Parts: sequence; C-alpha cells; structure tokens
Amino acid sequence: MLDAFRGGEALSFVLGLSGTGEPFEVYLRAAAAKRGRAAEVRFLPFNTLAQALRHPPDPGVTEVFLLLPWDFVPEADWRSGVVPSVDEAQLRNQAMETAGLLTRRPAARLLYLSAPMPPLCRAPAGGAALARWIESLALGLDARMLPAEAFTLGGYFSSGCPVGGGWIGRVAEAVVEAAAAPSREPKKVLITDLDNVVWSGLLADDGPDGIAFEPAGRGYRHFVYQSLLRRLRSEGTLLAAVSRNDQDVVAAPFRSGRMLLREEDFVAIIASYHAKSAQIREFAQRLDLGMDSFVFVDDNPVELAEVSLQLP
Repeated sequence: MLDAFRGGEALSFVLGLSGTGEPFEVYLRAAAAKRGRAAEVRFLPFNTLAQALRHPPDPGVTEVFLLLPWDFVPEADWRSGVVPSVDEAQLRNQAMETAGLLTRRPAARLLYLSAPMPPLCRAPAGGAALARWIESLALGLDARMLPAEAFTLGGYFSSGCPVGGGWIGRVAEAVVEAAAAPSREPKKVLITDLDNVVWSGLLADDGPDGIAFEPAGRGYRHFVYQSLLRRLRSEGTLLAAVSRNDQDVVAAPFRSGRMLLREEDFVAIIASYHAKSAQIREFAQRLDLGMDSFVFVDDNPVELAEVSLQLP
C-alpha cells in the first residue's frame, strides 16, 4: 500500500496514549493512504498523556486520544504493579477529575480500549463494577469503544505498546478514521441519571436525608460531578435528568437548597417508571432535536445497554 502510494492531502494529528505509540506509525500511514491521505502524526512522549490534559489545547491541532482504564485510575496500570490496597472512593474521584479535563477538549477525538484491570477491589464484583463505571464515563465523553481483545498484556510489558498482533492495524484504522472525521458539532444536551450519579444512594430507599452529595466522604465524587454539570451549563450545554421514580420524590433534593445543582439548572427532570429510552425519546420530542444531540450518563450498564439498543 505505502510503496504504491504517491501522496495526497496531509492528515496531521497528535496521538496520545499511555504507552508507546511508535509501533502504530506504519499502520497509521497505511490506513491514511487507503483514504488518499498522507498521515503526519506526532506522538505524545511516553507516559505524558496525563500532563498533556492539564495544558490548554491548541485549536489548530487535531488531537486523538486512545484511552485505557488507567488513564482514569492510575493505580490500574499493570506496569505499576498490583496495589495492595486502595480507597475505591478515591479511585472514582480521580476518574471524575480526568473526565473533567477531557470535557475541556471538546474537539478531541476519543477512543477507549476496555482493557482488563489488575485486582484493585477486595471483591471481584467490586472490580467489575469499577471497570463498568469507568467505561460508562468514557461513553459519556462520546468515546468510541474498542474491544478488550485488542489489549495485549505481554506486549505492554515488553514494549510499552498496549495493542499487539493483528489488532494494531485495526486500531490504527479507528484512529485514522477519528482523525479524518469532520469536526463534530458539540452535543447540545446532557441527560443524566440521578441515583448514584448526581448523588450517592437510592432516593426512594434512603430518603432526601440519606443521600450524599457533599464535598467530603462518599458524596465527594458526586459533588465533583455536579460541579462539572454546572460548568457545562455555564458553557451552553442543556441539562436534563431522567429517573425511575416519582416526580415529587426526585424534586425534593433539588429544592432543599443543599446541593450545588438546583431544579432550575435543568430544562427538564423526567421521573417515571418507563424505560430510560422512552423518557429520553419523550424529551427529544419536546425539544425537537435528533438523538445525535444528546449524551446520556448512567452508572448502570443495563440502563446504558437498553438506551444504546433502543436509541442507537
């Protein structure tokens, strides 16, 4: 492919990932050549993705980030060894902070490789729940999902590249596709679940006094999430909420005056016992917007799957 390629329009972009990117180079050039483009790719230096996210983006540079679980939770990086004990709340706080940094780069193209993580939680179910939660964060950032099979632990240990074998070419195709895609219109509406997302706890079971959203303890990451939503709202994103609950029940925390978010911060709070997809469809009809205008955030993978299936 490359030997026969006679050049074309330049496709310039930066590729950032937690690992060594150089093994991708020839595959990226080949994937671009298939599209008649000449890839001009610059790789972030090894293990500098976290630092790069803390610097303002260059509006003239196309950024593509290949994210892994340890970009959200550094303790999950296999190359750092297995951590003997962790504070799961702190892990989630770190993940929320990284998600907040990524929202400041709305033009960046994101891919998420759902690689397996070392055992961080005492119970295997806790580790699986954490992995699903990180994946839901990536989905909420509109990242393209890549299969876990693309990750090779042996290659990551030996070369620093998290992708190996025949998957390098396929992941390179996804990277080039993302880099070549036209700039996306920003999403207009963020629709969020409430229980264990905006606050910690189940409102119907715990009551308004039993849920947590304070900037300490189990409510801390929810406080951070509410802060993120308020910033997005100030930048023009419309906020909405959906919940399997009674309308009066979900309104109470917002009217209490104790949370960062108020009822008036949302263009709608839809509470019913219908499927979340039906609630979102109802809201889209109210605003007369297509489904590509929405981002949906939920901590429950079953709910995420139901919405993805019904509203692809």
